Amino acid sequence: SRLIEGKYLELLERLPSNANRKIFAVGPFNPLQQKSESEKQRHECLEWLDKQETDSVIYISFGSTTSMTAKEIRELAKGLEQSGQKFIWVLRTADKGDIFDNAMHLRDPMSQLLQDL
Repeated sequence: SRLIEGKYLELLERLPSNANRKIFAVGPFNPLQQKSESEKQRHECLEWLDKQETDSVIYISFGSTTSMTAKEIRELAKGLEQSGQKFIWVLRTADKGDIFDNAMHLRDPMSQLLQDL
């Protein structure tokens, strides 16, 4: 973590309010669920990815600081489909619809968003 956040941590260390305090970079923490050997199974996405040629798949992820509207998701999906490129697209739970639109209460919003493609 210090490698990535080093400059920010150095700034924190210089603040007078942090004098004589140690600053530690911790994380990121991702919830892990321990599974027994019999339960371990690779996700089908990884199995598919292993079968693709090297450097032939586009990885799309906007991280946790960006949320997409339903319209943006549809437009990106159309563009990806029209590109003809193989891709893996990661969408967070918050991106299963326009989080700013209280009217969208779908049981399976991602299917609804992409059904017109």
